[in-house]
Amino acid sequence: MVRDPRKKRLEKTKQQEQKGPSMAQKAVNFAKASAKHVSSGLKSVSEETKNIRLAICNTCPHKVGEENNPTCNKCGCFLNIKTGWASQACPIGKWGTGEKTAAKKTKRSGGCGCGKKKT
Repeated sequence: MVRDPRKKRLEKTKQQEQKGPSMAQKAVNFAKASAKHVSSGLKSVSEETKNIRLAICNTCPHKVGEENNPTCNKCGCFLNIKTGWASQACPIGKWGTGEKTAAKKTKRSGGCGCGKKKT
């Protein structure tokens, strides 16, 4: 019987995803996140945005841990902290940096949209 090396790699990758990052990798990820948070001026998101982010995380298969202190199995971050920092984003792209806001509607004055005034 011939074994497929790709299948073995896929199995190993799945096992690593379930296990999550090592303690050392978690420390590195937290240090990077903290540095980014400090360099952004320690900006936090509103409670509403944090709750939206946490609700998204609650539906994610990578969320592990107790309800009062969940962690992300992708990056190893504590979700109660990460979701409150404006400089942070989900490692798999489910939510981005900054505040969740509705797109602003701009009133157009007409014309071609180049910004120049009609003469």
